Amino acid sequence: MTERMDVATYRAILAGNSGTGSDAAPAPARPTVKRAEPEYEEQVRFFGLVALLLQIHADRAEQLEDVWATSSGGRRDARTAGKLKAAGQRPGVPDIEAPVPMGGFHGLFIELKPLDSGRASREQKARLERLHRRGYRTAVCHGWLAAGRVLCAYLALPWPDNVEARVEAHLAFERQLRRRARQAARRAQRQVSAPPRRSAQL
Repeated sequence: MTERMDVATYRAILAGNSGTGSDAAPAPARPTVKRAEPEYEEQVRFFGLVALLLQIHADRAEQLEDVWATSSGGRRDARTAGKLKAAGQRPGVPDIEAPVPMGGFHGLFIELKPLDSGRASREQKARLERLHRRGYRTAVCHGWLAAGRVLCAYLALPWPDNVEARVEAHLAFERQLRRRARQAARRAQRQVSAPPRRSAQL
């Protein structure tokens, strides 16, 4: 699977072009291999969807830019976990927050789980219940598509057409940009560390 994509192709896919035009190509297929960090991968795709929604609904940017992830999840060694706890991290904090008042709610909290596994912990359930009692919309979602539908329903945004291909195109393009940035940084570092050339003696 190639990740190379020019800007015109990327924009055509994000715009929902089916690929029939001369400047469009099919988006990279979603990986089918088992991933080592499925919850992380689901969250990356969820925020790929948020980026797509920002492009489609520029007039709602103020709301969509206030959808973010917390840093409470993930596996950490004991030392790092202790430092984060001392810095204020708490168990059970939902993965995704949208402090945007809508439909009588103060905001939205989503606990995102992998598609084929994962249940909300006791701490997560208790915190979600407290948040709900305080007037927040809360949800436990398995997979980024389910979480995306909850977000779109909450913000009253239509579900994008061909969403999986468009999100994969966005992620592939972002990977390409990061790879080019790393290559440019390595070239710049080699130029800095290279010994100066001696001018030829006449």
